[in-house]
Amino acid sequence: IERDTPKLSGLLNQRKATNERVNKALEAFATTTEIRNDFSAFINELDEDPRIEISEQTIAAETNDLPKVENITVSFKAKTNFLLWLQFRNKFIRRIGEINVIEETIIAPPNVPTVDITIKMSRPGRSS
Repeated sequence: IERDTPKLSGLLNQRKATNERVNKALEAFATTTEIRNDFSAFINELDEDPRIEISEQTIAAETNDLPKVENITVSFKAKTNFLLWLQFRNKFIRRIGEINVIEETIIAPPNVPTVDITIKMSRPGRSS
């Protein structure tokens, strides 16, 4: 025991330092409430534009393997002009930064100036 005490002490110090780094990294995550608000504001911004039609919107939390972290996902359908969609989408992703686009389908029916968009995005957040 005496021989291994310095090793155990060193390992405990390493564990403590690792826990401190993890907690600092966790503090850098936005809260899940902030993420929900960002996604809601994005949907509202799209919905306020008369050139965009939004439907089937959901915002949900998905658990993951990280303690105190949830993935907040938003999914919805939109009907709009392709370039207008890219403008809104890219502006949102640049502003928020940590967005993962999980799924995005864009269907352009022939002879129609609008496209049908289905999107699901996610962002990890610190759960309360």
